[in-house]
Amino acid sequence: MAERKHLPVLTDERLIEQDYGVYEGVQRDDRDFLNNKRMFAYRYPGGESMMDIARRTYDLIIETRETYPDSSVLFVCHNGICRVICSYFMDMTNEEYFGFSQDNCGYNIYEC
Repeated sequence: MAERKHLPVLTDERLIEQDYGVYEGVQRDDRDFLNNKRMFAYRYPGGESMMDIARRTYDLIIETRETYPDSSVLFVCHNGICRVICSYFMDMTNEEYFGFSQDNCGYNIYEC
């Protein structure tokens, strides 16, 4: 049996969930929150936009692919970051992106 190479356990701030600014703690079905969430370039007052999240997450994916080209890597993160990771590997419509939901403790496998 081939010997397995183990990667280190690392933390990275780029995997933290989106900063919703003034909408932190607001019910996720709040009409204003949902309207703003559909505008991917909209930066929540005091927070981040989906574009901000995509930039930092995509940068992490690219860096990880370059650093560990022949390795399997596990990212542990919240649903919002899972959505962005999915959009990196798969084409998604705006509605698919908006409606994306990952079960708690669920996982997706992507191959490069």
